[in-house]
Amino acid sequence: MDVSATLRPYRQRLLAAANLLLGVVALWLFFVKTPLGQILDTFAMAYVQILDRFDGPSMAIIGAVISTPTLATITAAVCLVAVVRRRWQLAARVVVIFGGANITTQLLKSYVLGRVNYLAEWATPPSLPSGHTTAAATIAVAIIIVVPSRYRPWASAFGALWVSFVGLVIIANGWHRPSDLVAALLVTGAWATVFAPSERGRVWGGALRRYFWRAGIALSAIGVSGALVGAVIVWRAGMLTYRTTKIFDLPLSDYPGLGAVLAIAGICSIIGSVLLVMRSVDAKRQGQAVPPKTVRPVATAPTAR
Repeated sequence: MDVSATLRPYRQRLLAAANLLLGVVALWLFFVKTPLGQILDTFAMAYVQILDRFDGPSMAIIGAVISTPTLATITAAVCLVAVVRRRWQLAARVVVIFGGANITTQLLKSYVLGRVNYLAEWATPPSLPSGHTTAAATIAVAIIIVVPSRYRPWASAFGALWVSFVGLVIIANGWHRPSDLVAALLVTGAWATVFAPSERGRVWGGALRRYFWRAGIALSAIGVSGALVGAVIVWRAGMLTYRTTKIFDLPLSDYPGLGAVLAIAGICSIIGSVLLVMRSVDAKRQGQAVPPKTVRPVATAPTAR
């Protein structure tokens, strides 16, 4: 038995998870530890907040769903689905991913990734990664893991809509900045990468799965490009000299386009990350497609010459 070949997939998973966690650190080093990053992140949040006029009951929905009793109920319900399907291992994986990702987020936010407040108006406690986003993402991942294969692409689509909704409402209400949400998605993705099962079976929803990859990559690229454009504008406008003042003392009204660009970049980054995480979980559940059936040639009578 080739032990090295057996362990290779696990090494690949751990390496992928480590890269995702390094992404969290990179986000923290730039968007939290530098004045430029804080300005970009806060501009984006400030301009997304215009959406709060459309908030309505959305905060009530999020508050009701992302609470300890409701999360415990959802986890139990998802595990029950796995038990009914006689897939006890899936229930265990759900518990590990749910607990691991949420505990990791709280430890990183509270004890590891501190915050230096260059913008006095937003002297908030450490907020990267976002706990609400991690909870919402782990709910979506848990559902994807336990549903039967034929429903998995649609569970991924539902999860993407749910997590995107939570993220936009959180930013619109000023609870978190875009980098907080992306970091939470990376934490969830790291745990799902390690513990989501790889299974062989028929691949369903091929077109939808391809759309998730392409849209996720495209939106993430737009988000990165928008952040780079915003960084150039901020740098050339000399806004870094304002780093010890309140954000609203910055010349926001002189650069309305900057706020719009950064808001779009933040939203695209979040939705792109959501699509990639949901699709990667679905991919882990589809180890191999069922090979096509071999069609035997029909015997024919020899042709007379």
